[in-house]
Amino acid sequence: MALANFFEKVSLGASQILENYSGENFKKILLSQRVAIVYSDNAYSTYEGKIALELLVRLSARLYPNLQIHNLSKNKEFNDSLQELAKSINPKINLSTKRKPTVSLIAGKIGKYPDGKRIFLGSDGWVSKFSLNKQQGFNQTTNPFGASAAACFASSNLFRLVFKNHLPKGQLDDEFTFSVLTLEKDPVDYTSVDISNVNIGTFHLVGLGAIGNGVTWILKHLDLEGQLHLIDKEVVDLSNLQRYILCDQSSYQSQKPKVELMKAQFNSKLEVTSHRNTWEEFINARKDFKIEKVGLCVDSAKDRVAVQGALPKQIWNSWTQQESIGVSRHFDFLSDPCVSCLYLPETKTANKSELIASSLGITEQERIVRDYLAEEKRMDIALLQLISQARGIDITKLTQFEGLYLDEFYSKVICGGILMEIEGSSKNNSSVEEVPSAFESVMAGILLAAEIVIQGLGVERNVDEITSLNMMRPISKYINEGEKKHISGNCICQDPVYQEVYKSKWLGQIEKICSKMEFSWILQMI
Repeated sequence: MALANFFEKVSLGASQILENYSGENFKKILLSQRVAIVYSDNAYSTYEGKIALELLVRLSARLYPNLQIHNLSKNKEFNDSLQELAKSINPKINLSTKRKPTVSLIAGKIGKYPDGKRIFLGSDGWVSKFSLNKQQGFNQTTNPFGASAAACFASSNLFRLVFKNHLPKGQLDDEFTFSVLTLEKDPVDYTSVDISNVNIGTFHLVGLGAIGNGVTWILKHLDLEGQLHLIDKEVVDLSNLQRYILCDQSSYQSQKPKVELMKAQFNSKLEVTSHRNTWEEFINARKDFKIEKVGLCVDSAKDRVAVQGALPKQIWNSWTQQESIGVSRHFDFLSDPCVSCLYLPETKTANKSELIASSLGITEQERIVRDYLAEEKRMDIALLQLISQARGIDITKLTQFEGLYLDEFYSKVICGGILMEIEGSSKNNSSVEEVPSAFESVMAGILLAAEIVIQGLGVERNVDEITSLNMMRPISKYINEGEKKHISGNCICQDPVYQEVYKSKWLGQIEKICSKMEFSWILQMI
């Protein structure tokens, strides 16, 4: 079987998206598909085309076990490199081209193309091109944005096509263009802005998971100057390969920190510094509390609010959530909505022990879960027996996890989809963390990377605070929306003390406020 060894996480993500989900049926659909990536000289001979092809392979090899790469150009070496890339992601992948493809992704202009279902993609600088009906060419620029977005749009439509019977509202796009620069569908003109020698200043990228991989994917292809600080505590886990676009089997096997893996991607003039820390550890170790520019690629509302609480001057926040990916802009803490405004809970949210207990089906034993977390106890037969009884799983299938810390069990077994696979569940798993598709995470990363580059270029754009896309639906013309400060008036950006500290940091000298407050208390706040 050609399914990847991280298939459980793929299956978990699908269970949250597809209606009438069945694990066995999901496998059958995937194994029945033969996805072809077809290209010729227009893609191979252009920088944009090569970018799109590599990203198509990185996206497709994570999901589809039968992948064909049809090279209609004369260069065999490049085609071999694409096949090796696919195998580095899923060593079991079937790359045979003997059978007719069920659907073809046509990258660039190729002349005569195969019969059957087809998706066409191309790009022109900042602009991605998509069509179901006619070929789209690649232009001769060194801009990776349009080509990368085109690969994401093509992958999104491929997913909707393959699983159309389980996505009743997931119609395909017909034909459109999209500018990553102006954030417009079908822009009137293809605005050209030179992206050579961009100076991004000093930028802090917090979180190097799936979205952070997407940001790095773009930035590694650019000639950048400045300082980039990468902040993340974790190493790559096997289940991460489902959507970490720059990671493969060796990334998991090496057990290297994410910050080191992403730092190794850069070879430009950009000065890259890695920090294997949580945000709290990073900010506590700094002696300089003034951080001008931050890009957020973290998973939780709590982590986002923690960064906002340190009062950076400007924040760009990216996210993926069910049926929405996007980026928000927070340039003025005093007058604009801050990051916290977007994540203030409207109702009481479950704490960690409640969330885990619910995921395990032992809500009534939440106190037991709380004790295991607090005392850092390892999974033992007693707790495994509770899970076995609650979820109707043979205890012998769970004993392999004895000795794991409960945190590890939750991350690897529940969030990694392993428990769902053991259980043979066909239900949507709303009690665990959301698992977006790879193309959703990469697209969110592309949008954030564009923000970093555009601010480095000093380009003025008339865009609202929030840009959001639903990659499971045809692209809308209306993807930008305004936002105001939280209606409750309870956000930190509406608190006079936080406002004064922000003013002191960015509009004056901090000494002005130190005479009125205990300095150590101020440092705790910022």
